[in-house]
Amino acid sequence: YWPDLNKLSNMAIMPSSLRFGAWLQLEQTLNRLARSKEMLHVVTGPLFLITEPLSTSVSARQEPTAFFKVVVDRSDYAVFVFSAELQPHDSFCEQTTELDQLERMSSLTLFPGRKLKQSSQLLAELGCSQAR
Repeated sequence: YWPDLNKLSNMAIMPSSLRFGAWLQLEQTLNRLARSKEMLHVVTGPLFLITEPLSTSVSARQEPTAFFKVVVDRSDYAVFVFSAELQPHDSFCEQTTELDQLERMSSLTLFPGRKLKQSSQLLAELGCSQAR
């Protein structure tokens, strides 16, 4: 489903308050961190609220209710979910969640077969020393 995820990610309209706020903060932080890492994986995409129970289709006019980023460094991960209504001054560090929660919200299985653990070290490297 990676091509579908990429297509939906690139087509999704992101509110400017998010695009120029917490999302941009995380992007800039990831760019700095990537320069010091051998390899860093990032998976990102929109989250849609499906209002029709048996429907998985997304209308071209339907806007995402949230957006996510999963950052993986070797076996460590950090997951961020950003509400589309997030304010520009909100911190990306306050938007962390668990991988299994994101998988339930998105109906995706990310990194199948890999043994990953949520990492306070990775969060600290991202500048989130007080992350939940």
